[in-house]
Amino acid sequence: MLTPFVNLLARLPSYNVSYQQLTVIAKQAMQDYNDERDENTIKPEDLGKTFSFEPEDVKYHVDELLGIDLEKAIAACHGLQPPRLLDFQYVRITEDDPSVLNDPKFNYLVMRSGQPSLFVYNNYKTFEKYKKQIIPVADDIVPYLLKYIKSTKIINANCRSR
Repeated sequence: MLTPFVNLLARLPSYNVSYQQLTVIAKQAMQDYNDERDENTIKPEDLGKTFSFEPEDVKYHVDELLGIDLEKAIAACHGLQPPRLLDFQYVRITEDDPSVLNDPKFNYLVMRSGQPSLFVYNNYKTFEKYKKQIIPVADDIVPYLLKYIKSTKIINANCRSR
């Protein structure tokens, strides 16, 4: 927070001595801040405010704090694999081969033998750079997705894609 003052004093020749002194203080403050940040420590008053992304902790919280299968499926997808932000709103469930899933409007959850097996991403912010991404469904997520799919009857034997 000292940087604006250092910049201001640097432009006022009559405050050169003050500028030199404040520059030393600002550099030391920045070094102290970086050292504290690099230690990645939690202050005593912040204990208990952090969220653990260990799979068992995430599953415990999903199971204990959420009641609706859709909420559990979404929370599991966000907490048990690298985040995809809003990409799940475009997901369609299918049994098709990932090589034919190229519609840029949609992302897909590919089912194999009745089990969620792959996410195929075509509709996401950095698609132009990274192109189509095919990512295996994490084993920890499968039960949540299956429970949601079965409870909503979102797919059945007569429906290959939704």
